[in-house]
Amino acid sequence: MILEATHQPISKLLSNEIDIAIVTTQPDNETLTSISVYEDEIFVLLHKEHHLHNAPHIEASDFINAHLIIHSLPLETVSIYKQFLKPNNSVPQKITPIPLTEVALEMVLANMGIICLPKWSLKPFKIPRDIIYKSISKNGLKRIHYLVVRKADKNKKYINDFIANFLENFQD
Repeated sequence: MILEATHQPISKLLSNEIDIAIVTTQPDNETLTSISVYEDEIFVLLHKEHHLHNAPHIEASDFINAHLIIHSLPLETVSIYKQFLKPNNSVPQKITPIPLTEVALEMVLANMGIICLPKWSLKPFKIPRDIIYKSISKNGLKRIHYLVVRKADKNKKYINDFIANFLENFQD
């Protein structure tokens, strides 16, 4: 696993630095093939005393006065920004990259900001009762994850074994 590939998985795949990428946007490249593997939903996590706590869901305009905590920069790689805020011309008042989920959750618990994550990513953590989840928009913010490989490699045994194992362990 190459952690540096997190922000540039397709270019790393095309340059043969990695063999498989997991992405949330299907690449538009004829040398690659992708398989839809699962869909998740991103939620806003906020303190129960946050000024948005009574909102039925969180809209793009609600982010304008928010302190958004993200895992890392560049902002263009962050799902909430790429899929929701940018298309709605909404930029949070403050954005802070915090790479450790534990620290980000402590900031939310201290009512120092909000973070947007899928619930599955929080399974290893004990979420305090003072942190609540809110849907993003009336319909929720869903994203599809794709496994992407080079077409030239799609029949290699280790690629197919990885895909089969991934599908067995990550699909419902």
